Amino acid sequence: MKIINYILSFSFAFIISSCRNEIKQNTISSETVINTDTLAIVDTSIQKYPVWILEFQRLRQALYQNDIATITTFFDFPLTTEQVDGLSSAILFNTNKEIRNISFKDTVEFKKYGNQIFPTDFVKSLLPIKSDSLLLNKFASAAEWKRPKDETTYSTTITYETSEQSLSIILNAAYGKGDEKTESAVVYIFKLKNNQLKFDKVVMAG
Repeated sequence: MKIINYILSFSFAFIISSCRNEIKQNTISSETVINTDTLAIVDTSIQKYPVWILEFQRLRQALYQNDIATITTFFDFPLTTEQVDGLSSAILFNTNKEIRNISFKDTVEFKKYGNQIFPTDFVKSLLPIKSDSLLLNKFASAAEWKRPKDETTYSTTITYETSEQSLSIILNAAYGKGDEKTESAVVYIFKLKNNQLKFDKVVMAG
């Protein structure tokens, strides 16, 4: 009788141990599947949009949220003389006010003048830009708009030069009507460096 009880006890313990091992194996298997699926999702995202598109999305979101800490990561301080002159010209274009003695040696002045470099209405015009269209054509534009008490018509265009790995964000302005219509633009140029967009310069046109 003792032998039978021993055999039964041993069998019961073996069954419990087997169940525990099976549960553990199933848990590991499930975790592996979850990790594989997660990696697959990440890979799909990377394949859909190249780095320059993802960087443009990051810049646009930071500008819209006025996230200065993130915006300044697209700039290498201190800025060069050419870069400072370009941003000063952009401020003049956007505000009709000339700002003197700007150096942009660090982020302090950038925080002060950020909204004049990238005005709110300009930033909002970036939101409708479709990443799929931009990726396909290396070009995208947003609808025209006007500022209050201003007859000037504005529009925004994004272009990407693959050979130069440069992204241009262009704010166009059209003045007057008909034959008297004139146009000008401020072009913010960013270049892809080490998988990150970095401010290169501002070019004035028109």
